[in-house]
Amino acid sequence: MIGVVVAGALLMAVVAAVIGSHRGRGGAGFCLGLLLGPLGVLLTIFLTPTHEVLVSRERERLRVQDEARRPPAPPRTGACPVCAEGREHETTADMQSHYAHRSDPPPPAGPSLLHRLLGAMGGDMTPPKGREP
Repeated sequence: MIGVVVAGALLMAVVAAVIGSHRGRGGAGFCLGLLLGPLGVLLTIFLTPTHEVLVSRERERLRVQDEARRPPAPPRTGACPVCAEGREHETTADMQSHYAHRSDPPPPAGPSLLHRLLGAMGGDMTPPKGREP
């Protein structure tokens, strides 16, 4: 019988402590729940939040409000590296369809990064004589 009373008191103390912790008063909630049981839980519900909790809530509210005011980020597209129209293509397929109607094919790609690096270092990319690539 005593075990049930102690378990009930501890349960009420934990419930009141959890409710109180959301108001910055977890210790007070624990004591009220332990000493007064369900009445302590009800009293804990009506405890006023601490100044620190109120400041924290206000900061979070302002942060969310600031995020809501920001304009959405532009879609991730890149300017077309080939055409001079300044058109942006979202995908490679979009770029290919853009060139499908044109009579001139897109210009060939420039030298690869390896060719440019070797050229800058004075290297030669031609295969040795007598060897075919």
